Amino acid sequence: MHIIIMFDLVNNGDTQRFKSGLTNLGYRSNWTLTNNSNDVYHLPRNVMWKMNTTLQDVYNEVQLYCRTNGIELARFIAVPSAPWTGINGTAPPA
Repeated sequence: MHIIIMFDLVNNGDTQRFKSGLTNLGYRSNWTLTNNSNDVYHLPRNVMWKMNTTLQDVYNEVQLYCRTNGIELARFIAVPSAPWTGINGTAPPA
């Protein structure tokens, strides 16, 4: 299944490093529809998603990444990403 994660970090200054690390683990901050429009959907700053995984695997990956990189989560939730609807918007500032 595809999983969406939402998070707040204790130190907001760690957000870019956190997102970069998770990107290296296969997480994404946007997706492209594979229809004729190829619309890109940009997620809010503190939201990412990962394909073909489980809730428990995502939880374990995020916990391990934070523990080994000295990043502290203030809040975290992982939920299945389907079904969904949305407005694609533009990429949020870094």
